[in-house]
Amino acid sequence: MSEAELTEPTKNSEVVNPFFEIPIEGSFPKEKITIQDTQETIERPNEVQEKIEENWLKRRHEVDQRGGKLIDRPKVILIDTQIKDDKLYIKLGRGHYKDFVGTYGTELHDTNPELVPRNFSISALLETADGYIVLLKRSQRVFQYPSWISTFGGSVEPEDVDDKGSIDPFKTVSREVSEEAGISPESINDIQCLGFTRDIHTKVEDMMFQAKTSLTKDEIEKQQQNQHLEEGECVLVLANPDEIRKKVLEFSKIFVSDGAAILTLYGRRKFGKEWFSFIIDRLKRRGNVYASLTEQQRKIIEQRLIEKLGRVTSSI
Repeated sequence: MSEAELTEPTKNSEVVNPFFEIPIEGSFPKEKITIQDTQETIERPNEVQEKIEENWLKRRHEVDQRGGKLIDRPKVILIDTQIKDDKLYIKLGRGHYKDFVGTYGTELHDTNPELVPRNFSISALLETADGYIVLLKRSQRVFQYPSWISTFGGSVEPEDVDDKGSIDPFKTVSREVSEEAGISPESINDIQCLGFTRDIHTKVEDMMFQAKTSLTKDEIEKQQQNQHLEEGECVLVLANPDEIRKKVLEFSKIFVSDGAAILTLYGRRKFGKEWFSFIIDRLKRRGNVYASLTEQQRKIIEQRLIEKLGRVTSSI
């Protein structure tokens, strides 16, 4: 199939808000996804690579101060994403974690986006057998968004391959959810891709997934006892309209945008268009207020919300 026959992903005006956008949306089981792994790399001028090295060292020091550790390693990157006839086509290349960290939050996203690696990463929403959504309060040791609320996720690694040796993001979902939730991969099922989300501020993209587990809320909490979960602690939320609405809105300023995007799409499918329209309208309002604040004011609000989140999670 030629590139001319493919459809460019377009911005979905229904979900545009100050926090995230959904360039590709749909229901894509594994058989509806075609992956072309070219292993192409990005060539950068020496001065850009030197700036990446400088930023990498700075970020690594910041994470070290929080008790974490950044390690440079080979990464799978996105070259292109296309849709046609309800099928998803993904073109991949290769890069390094240092390049992603070193360009994160820099002006390169606006001036030279072709030099910025689109790290191939996933974000997954997990639903329990008894109707709860499992979220993650991120630890202080992670690179992005320490102490914030998120769904499960991480990078698609070169080792995440299927039986034929091809890159398989569904493998990544099973691995990441298992590691971060402290449950066995065998208890994770019915994994389906929902499309891609893009953070409005950072430009970071994630391939969105929804998965289910055969375990109940109590069984998950029991399995997590006495486990050291490096990425953070799990938060279980009853999957009803009011609770999901509260989680999207209450933490809209400290909710990693891929998580907010998945929960919003989940709510539209489960609770209907009226619920969804209300959420998008409120996100727009909150985003406009947030944008009017100074950097210092935003940091104060975020810290207060993180402290509130700590009290909420301790009472669940």
